[in-house]
Amino acid sequence: NILYFYLAVEEAENYEIAYEMLNEKINMYKNVRIFYHDNSEKIGSKCYNCGIKTARQNDKRNLCENCLSFREHHKKPFPSTIEIATLGSINKVIKEKESSDEIDKYFELDVLEKPELKEYNKYEFLYLDFLKDKLNSDEFKIIKERHKQVFHNMHISKYYALIKCDLDDLGKWMAGEFFTDRNGFKEKQKTISDLILNFGNDIKEFIENNKLGAVIYAGGDDLLAFITLESLFQAIYYIDTQIIELNSRLTSVNVKKEISISKSITISHSKTPLQNSIKINSSNLEEVKDRYDSKIANKSGTVITFITGSNSIRTCFFQDTKDTSRLTIEDFYNLVNDFKDNITKRIVNEFYNLIAPIDTKYSYDEFNIVKSISISELKRLVNRKEFKKASNSLDNAYLIKTYKKLIRANDIVKGDEYRIDFSNIFNFLYIASSISRETISEVNKIEN
Repeated sequence: NILYFYLAVEEAENYEIAYEMLNEKINMYKNVRIFYHDNSEKIGSKCYNCGIKTARQNDKRNLCENCLSFREHHKKPFPSTIEIATLGSINKVIKEKESSDEIDKYFELDVLEKPELKEYNKYEFLYLDFLKDKLNSDEFKIIKERHKQVFHNMHISKYYALIKCDLDDLGKWMAGEFFTDRNGFKEKQKTISDLILNFGNDIKEFIENNKLGAVIYAGGDDLLAFITLESLFQAIYYIDTQIIELNSRLTSVNVKKEISISKSITISHSKTPLQNSIKINSSNLEEVKDRYDSKIANKSGTVITFITGSNSIRTCFFQDTKDTSRLTIEDFYNLVNDFKDNITKRIVNEFYNLIAPIDTKYSYDEFNIVKSISISELKRLVNRKEFKKASNSLDNAYLIKTYKKLIRANDIVKGDEYRIDFSNIFNFLYIASSISRETISEVNKIEN
């Protein structure tokens, strides 16, 4: 467990030239891998938190030196994943009651003070299915009644969101590739650096002040945070509004293009090992950046992964350009609420069974026919009684509007061969329907 610190020094009269040479030198050093063959230290299990470094021996928490140091020196105790998962429901009760007294009294019930329950995280007591086999019938009856009084049969999610964001091409920005001119190079760098640091701090404050979750780190150009599932879109919307604000301030530097941000969103069951969620989240962020890498357009990639309690994993990718004629995060948000209010989740399976047999390569004419047929079939399914939660016609349902954009965003053309990435499309639909099932009555609106 070694923390490497790289330092490069370059003497030059011209700052801009010195910066370029320093960049080359530091990148060269960082790409050198150092291996140690000393086996004097016994190899143990990996850290439960980061999953990278070796956990300290005889440490029940299974943490490495770095993660343990971070946890012990953090200003306040860092919440567990199950605490984040339940925070949406807790916040709703506190907002309705204008106090946390009801929640506090629930946790203080005598039946929850049993010695055999001491080893468990108290937030697990919010799940009746967890307590059912740990209490006798009389005790469970007491807790069930109290639970109903506090939460009013509210569904309490076992899922939370892990968001990792990274500003695209920051190295190129700092190297001045997007400046309209090179005058005042150092001052422009400083302006960009200050704006980016403020950008990260504003997001951190917004998440923490509004109790949307917990920020692990906000380094300016990158962010990692736990977010309640109910507040997921509220957090994303705020990040996007801050990007708009950042770009409006960047005009003072005279730049050729706008800065963009890529996001990796991993929705995990609270029992999924955190190290697994972090690994998947980080790997997906790199993949979405590569997927939408372009010398002309901004990346603006978004990847969303849903990990169930049984470790089933679905992932979808899209480019959130903010062009309303194309696919955006707002379409995803509207689709989640469409599943919640108008359409049953079963329609996705039914639609998949219809489309799966025709998922292949096409000629240009076949390609257009398949797109047209799939849209017509979806309209037919949407208005079938067994898939509707509403009585009115759903020809203009967000599911249909979003599917049309999904088709456009997932067509693949290679020479004379045409394909539609139905796997990505259906993962998009499955994830949206899963979020709708796991949130309370409605997902917090996309607004500040």
